[in-house]
Amino acid sequence: MSKSPIESIKYLWNGFWTSDTKFFSLCRFVAVGGINTVHYYVWYRVLLAMMGNTDAVATIAHVAAFVISMVGSFFLSCYFTFHVRPTWKRFLKFPLSQALNFTVSTVMTHVFINYIHVSKNIASLISMFLVIPLTFVVTKLLIKPENRQSDSKTV
Repeated sequence: MSKSPIESIKYLWNGFWTSDTKFFSLCRFVAVGGINTVHYYVWYRVLLAMMGNTDAVATIAHVAAFVISMVGSFFLSCYFTFHVRPTWKRFLKFPLSQALNFTVSTVMTHVFINYIHVSKNIASLISMFLVIPLTFVVTKLLIKPENRQSDSKTV
């Protein structure tokens, strides 16, 4: 017997918040990615304005905004996406999950601004959106490995 539309919506709503299936984890990861991208972009724009809105400082603003937003992303990934406690071990491993994201988005931002002549105001935003799916796989492997080991002290 199929579910009514209301039951289906209720299932999807509850699953989004509580289910640990790959589908719902990916949905939450995308939501966190969106939140983190906005968080990053606000910092990027503020830093650009503070340092002088020039092409020369765009990469510096990108790097600084990326690091700032990564801390927030860690806590959202632990609590919301993967439903695990944030620990020092996970916190120290988390930057590894961002290494691919950081490298690819930084190179893409540089290429977009300096070679393709995309506006520095949107180049980093495009770069960040393009690397979100790649980051999911690496983040999940490092934050929530299949073989559960005892957690370190909570952050």
